[in-house]
Order: sequence, then structure tokens, then C-alpha cells
Amino acid sequence: MKSINKTNYIVIPYSIYGGGEVYIKNHIEAGTFKDVNLIFFGKNNELYRLMRKSTPTHVLGGINDLQKFLEKNSATNVTFYNSASVAKTLMSLKSKLNLTITEIVHSTMKWSDSMHGVNRSLIDHYYVVASKVASDWGIKEFTLLPPKIDESKFKIPKIKNTRFTVGTVARFSPEKNLKKIVDIASFLDERFLFVIVGKDGGSKKEVENYIKLKNLSSMFEIKDYREDIENEYARFDCFLLTSKVEGTPITILEAKSADLPVIAPDVGAIREMLDPSVDIIYGSNDPAQAISGNLDLLYLRSKK
Repeated sequence: MKSINKTNYIVIPYSIYGGGEVYIKNHIEAGTFKDVNLIFFGKNNELYRLMRKSTPTHVLGGINDLQKFLEKNSATNVTFYNSASVAKTLMSLKSKLNLTITEIVHSTMKWSDSMHGVNRSLIDHYYVVASKVASDWGIKEFTLLPPKIDESKFKIPKIKNTRFTVGTVARFSPEKNLKKIVDIASFLDERFLFVIVGKDGGSKKEVENYIKLKNLSSMFEIKDYREDIENEYARFDCFLLTSKVEGTPITILEAKSADLPVIAPDVGAIREMLDPSVDIIYGSNDPAQAISGNLDLLYLRSKK
């Protein structure tokens, strides 16, 4: 009789350390996901570096090695996220290995390997970050599993600023729409300092050049992401998000844990995360000048 491997293998398809990767790391550390092994495609992965000492990890050469690995290890439970190529591989093995397939659904972002257009009929279960995200995908039955963070580490003393500091923590990639922050800043003055903290997802240089083009270098700090990110939040007077697409951004949870007012677009499940008495939500197509007015309002509030 074939032995049953109860290990939950979670496939990490990308080398970035974005929302999906942070979501998985935090839930593993919180004990939500038990008996977990992580499968990586190569060692050039930030999550691999962070998790390899605490969680069993397996490094494959690529997705073409996934089938052989799962067969060799008699895998019966596999979880994945954000990857059509991984989904199709798993579904092709479902009958042969009697796989139970779980998908983590945390965003509606569309890109070359996203789940848009994939027939999900062979997926057994979903963990979804918010009901709005499930609705956007047309997923009817799911387990609601919001992102998790250690809120206590953000409860640290605030750093006093001479200028009203608008913070953003985001990967420098097109979907984060960071050039919009530069446009917003162009309608404000030196009372404001904009700090953008994040890893380069391909558009960092473009954002830096745009700041120079607008002659706004004195109003910006561009910083690399740091693991003790709570110390950056301690500098901020408010948190600004400009993403074109989101699910339930972990950065908003971090900002709220740091007791910061948030200005963010009405995309994904962001509206469900904000307190209208403190935070400001704007339309995704609102012009930069209107959003700058919201920042001016927060600045005036801070002086009362």
C-alpha cells in the first residue's frame, strides 16, 4: 500500500519578495500553515534566504522538475499562488498522485503567468485574503485568511520630523505606480518630504529619473527595503499608496499598526481595511492634484 505523505508543499514560483511571499512567511511563522515544506525554483529567492533555516526547503532547477519531485516524494497536498504554469502542472498530476490542490488568492493583478483565463475546476480549496478578492475572481467557496503581521513590532516611539513625512513602502515595479507620487509632490512644497522604501522590481531608475526631471529631488528620499522596516514607519507622518492593483496590502496593515493615517486608492479590498474617520480613500483615476489636496488636509490635521 502506498504511504501517504501529509506534508503540505507550498510552491514558491518567483524570486521576488512581494505580497504573496510575505503573506506565506508570516502565516508560517504564526503557525497557520503546519507541516510545511517550501519548494523553490532556484536559490536567488529572498524568501529562501529568510526561511531556509527555520522551514524545510527544496530547491529545484525549474518548473520542469516539479512533477518529478512531487512523484518522488509521494506528495498529496500542494499549495500554490499566482502562477498559471504551476497550476497547470499540478492539475495535470491530480489524478496520478491523488493531489489535493490549494490556491492562495491574494491579488487580482494580471501578468504573463497570472491565473487569468485558467480553468480552476480541479482546484480543491482556496485561501483568500478578502471577500472582495474572491468576488472579483468569481470564487464562491473559500476560507477567508487575511494577511498576518506582528503588530507589536510597529509599536515603537515615533521619530519627530521637521517636515511632514509621507511614507511609501512598495516594490519599484509598474503596478505600484510610483511615478504618481512624484506627480502628487509636484503640487506641494518643501513642507513635505516623500520617502519611498522598496526593492527594485525594474522601475527604480525610471522613478529616480522622473524625480530629477520634475526638479523635486529635495522633496524625496529613495531607500532600499530593510528587514527592520518598522523603523522606517516610525519616521512617517502618514502612509501613501498609489498601486494600480492590490488585494489586501500588508503595507497598509503595517501602517495601521504604526498608527499612521493612510491615503490609498479604491482597488482590491483596500476599502475594507481603512477607517474613514482617519484614513482617506481616493478613486484609482483621481488626478494627482486632488490627492495632493488630501495630503495637505492631513498636514493641517497634524498641526492641530
